[in-house]
Amino acid sequence: MDRLEKIAQRLVGPVVCDVGTDHGKIPLLALHRDDITKVIATDISERSLEKCRIAIQDHPRKDAVELVVTDGLVGIDTTELSTIVITGMGGHTIMGILEGAVQEGKPLSHLILSPQKGEEEVRRYLHEHGFTIEEDTWIFDAGKFYTLMRAVPGKQVYEEAIYYRYGKQAVEERNPVLLMWLAKQIQMKEEILATKRMQYEQRLELMRDIKKRKEEYNAILA
Repeated sequence: MDRLEKIAQRLVGPVVCDVGTDHGKIPLLALHRDDITKVIATDISERSLEKCRIAIQDHPRKDAVELVVTDGLVGIDTTELSTIVITGMGGHTIMGILEGAVQEGKPLSHLILSPQKGEEEVRRYLHEHGFTIEEDTWIFDAGKFYTLMRAVPGKQVYEEAIYYRYGKQAVEERNPVLLMWLAKQIQMKEEILATKRMQYEQRLELMRDIKKRKEEYNAILA
């Protein structure tokens, strides 16, 4: 099962909003769910939304999809949304979208987030803004590593820094994809250390990073 199918499994109906829908794969998967009666697919331009329009044009339930040109959640009535999906963006972009909605006083009930980077910052942002992370896992799909978070309103704080870095659930469950990612990071950095010429301070910093990654790897396995 690929990453998008796993996201689709976690959708809660009846109304789903896919922010930055791009090729419309999430809306297309959502249309197969009888409990999802409406999908709002947003993107930054008509040209971007055209890809989604083409993807759903032959589906018998295509009229259940509303295409909206907007930036993030601007102009979207979040009170009707049972799930908000934001994937394929950097963590700072995701936080910016959420912050825009928070500043407008919009309710955000059920979030599914898959940042391409900045995962630690996203986790901290969610906790600082009144969200509980109910699910936080790692996925390996088509040769790439992804994180997938599911958050709802609530109070939660992690006491361990490693939980913010990699996700509490993933650490506690010794997620094999997370461990594979850490092992690859260690291997890559050790190869750089062995083959690349660099200044002393750069080498020292890299050695510290390798040591830290190894300590984290061992801590997860302990």
